[in-house]
Amino acid sequence: MSALVNANTRVGMGHTTRAQRSMLAAKESARQRHDDARAFLDPMKRNLHRNAWEERNAQRLDRRKREEEAAAIAKQQQEATEVEERRKRLEELYKKEQEAWAASPKKQEPVEDDLERARKIDARRKEEQSEAREIARARLEAYRRAQTPEYRAAERLKQMHLHNEQRNQDRIEHASIPKAAAPCAVKTELVNDHFVPSEHKAPKCEVTIGFDDDGARTLSSGAKRRAFSRCCVEAFEQPKALTVEPLGLAVRVNQDGKPELAATLVIKGDRSSIEERVEEWVSKVEAGEITVRGLKAKWVDSDAVLLARPPKREAQAAYHAELQQAQEHKALRVEEEKAEERALELQTTSVFVPEKEDEDAAATQRREAKQRLDALEKDAAELRERQAAEKAIRIAEERTEVEEMQAADRAELEKQRVAKAKRVEMERAYRLELARQTQLEEELAQQQESSLEEPSMAGLSWSERDARKEQDRKASELLQKEIERDWQAKLAAKENRRPVTFNDAEKALREKLWNEHRARLQRTKELARRAHLNVQAENFRRAQDKREREEQMRQERLAAAEGAPVEAFDHDLPPHLARKLHPSLRPATADADARRAAQERRDRHFSMAAGRPATADAQRSAATTWEPLATTQWKPTFPQY
Repeated sequence: MSALVNANTRVGMGHTTRAQRSMLAAKESARQRHDDARAFLDPMKRNLHRNAWEERNAQRLDRRKREEEAAAIAKQQQEATEVEERRKRLEELYKKEQEAWAASPKKQEPVEDDLERARKIDARRKEEQSEAREIARARLEAYRRAQTPEYRAAERLKQMHLHNEQRNQDRIEHASIPKAAAPCAVKTELVNDHFVPSEHKAPKCEVTIGFDDDGARTLSSGAKRRAFSRCCVEAFEQPKALTVEPLGLAVRVNQDGKPELAATLVIKGDRSSIEERVEEWVSKVEAGEITVRGLKAKWVDSDAVLLARPPKREAQAAYHAELQQAQEHKALRVEEEKAEERALELQTTSVFVPEKEDEDAAATQRREAKQRLDALEKDAAELRERQAAEKAIRIAEERTEVEEMQAADRAELEKQRVAKAKRVEMERAYRLELARQTQLEEELAQQQESSLEEPSMAGLSWSERDARKEQDRKASELLQKEIERDWQAKLAAKENRRPVTFNDAEKALREKLWNEHRARLQRTKELARRAHLNVQAENFRRAQDKREREEQMRQERLAAAEGAPVEAFDHDLPPHLARKLHPSLRPATADADARRAAQERRDRHFSMAAGRPATADAQRSAATTWEPLATTQWKPTFPQY
């Protein structure tokens, strides 16, 4: 049959519809549940229906189980005995071996007498001493050779040559300058970067752009991060002379302590055009023209400042000059040596023999002495120049360090000043806000008071109420006049700068009026509140009585219907079976208690006072505290940050 036919239509021999199947399943599960409950309540019932076949089966199973257990125990015991026997055999073997080993004859060790041992020790000591002597002699010779000025100059030139080679091959990150005094001391940590040979490096510059957003959404997934980086590059790159690549995204905390998204880009290319490009970006961002994926760029931070290197200093020039001089000096030496070799060859191969050998010898000695003197002078001059160059380098470094320290101090002072100004401003804003809040609270309290002054009309006649209102009005008018008079007196006192003197009687009268007014307000409030509470309690009691009556009537109805006294169901059922019982048989459970409590709370909530309630204009009365209507109304979830 084709698979396109709907499965629900296939009703034929041995087929049922889905509805029929589900109905059968439901009936079966209901029957099963019913049987479970019956079996739980009366465990003997089922065994009455166990027929002889089932009995035989059960007995056979029991017998088989018993046999299996017995077999297993026997097998275990047999294994244990086997293991024990094997252990005994091994122990016997081991004992035999031990006896055989003890009986075998021992090998004799060669006896070495003391004289032989002493000879050996002496020979070894002599050997060590001669070796140490050789080593010391070799070391001394090497040291003496290394102390000769020619050797040291050659070493220094070799070091310089190696260094230059490495710099030319670009295998050195920064210029480590071989110092003249200590040719092996490689300067590892530069204080400043005057000597970095940046000419042969392609300059690049990292630029960080901050956005007006906390970046939580952008950083939430890899795809969003990649898209944002790509869009940054597209937003910032115009002509193709420079290459702009994304380096990464981060979150920086600004001065207000708020997080901001920051994207870092790398620009590569020509140094001047990099600086121009960065300035252009800064102007654009400050104008607020750049928006990347809906986020506005806010600030730009770059190390283009570091790219603009300081002008070539005299120290650097001195170093280059010294290097050049050393190379020239080496070339000169090589030339001289070649000339001497040539002269020597001429001398040895010459056919002419000079007549006056003694004069010649004296001249040669003089010439050699002069050459030695020249060499010494040259060495001294070179040393002086080297020291001057070093001093220049040191002075330049110290000067730049002092400048950096001064700049850092200035920046620190400026930062402190800005922080102090901000703190003062914040304190002022805080004081203003506090004053405003206080004023607002006072106004609210006044409003609430005035709204609660209105008496609930339960148990007061209209004439009484009118008289009371009139009295109140008069009292408040008097009070108003009194206060105005007081103000006038105070103003006059302020203008005349004379101490204000009040009549004692006047003072007493004003005090009395004010106290009466407050007492009356308080009493009105008390009366209204008491009336409201009485009415509420009465309503609540009535609702409770009514519920109890209804419950009793229901019980009576049930009793009448069954014709038997109602008994509490006291089986201790597991919950999965208790749920299958009829609700009237179910024991009270926790959720039933909760439902009842919620119902009581609802009734308390909705029982209203008979008169005009104090809650009429959305002001909750002070008597009842608010409770939620049901415990399950609000379940806290975990917010997905």
